Amino acid sequence: MSSIALAVEDDLSAAVGSRIVEVTRPDYSVSNCYVCSGSGLMKRRLAAFNNAAQAIPYLLIADLDQTECPPALLSQWFRRIARRPQLLFRVAVREIEAWLMADRTAFARFLGVAVNRVPAYPEQLIDAKAELIRLARTSPRRQVRRALIPIGNARQGPEHNDALVEFVNSYWRMADAAANCPSLQRAVDALARLPV
Repeated sequence: MSSIALAVEDDLSAAVGSRIVEVTRPDYSVSNCYVCSGSGLMKRRLAAFNNAAQAIPYLLIADLDQTECPPALLSQWFRRIARRPQLLFRVAVREIEAWLMADRTAFARFLGVAVNRVPAYPEQLIDAKAELIRLARTSPRRQVRRALIPIGNARQGPEHNDALVEFVNSYWRMADAAANCPSLQRAVDALARLPV
């Protein structure tokens, strides 16, 4: 079995990246996962990841956030770096949470809400995380509300990543999500093109 390494912003992106590899390329196993605690450290370590991609493929997943579009983000990050073919740099539009909500049926089941409450095109949201929290506030499940609703001035709930990692591992159907989420489909396609 071939190896692939991941570099991601947080534990949630790590779970998503691992699941994408597992479903898309079962002939690859994740040998290392570098959780960078945000895009700043990932960007600072980009040259090192690029160099390491000479040996094995690397899948990097970064949120688009407020950058205009994925090509603009790529040009910012790779201004002084010639990207190696085995460095798969994928951008979640606008946040990794959009990729989760794109599996509308599973996400609705996870929250315990009607599927028509979940946005049909989550990549078009300005702030997918805020929409996720808004939906969580309507959940009849106390455990979901406690995990995902922020306390005080926090940007996310106290168990945001833990709860959503559980969603990825137990509910999320990547193929269904990719059908509603072009940036996720591009990540799947890039992995599929890796040599056997």
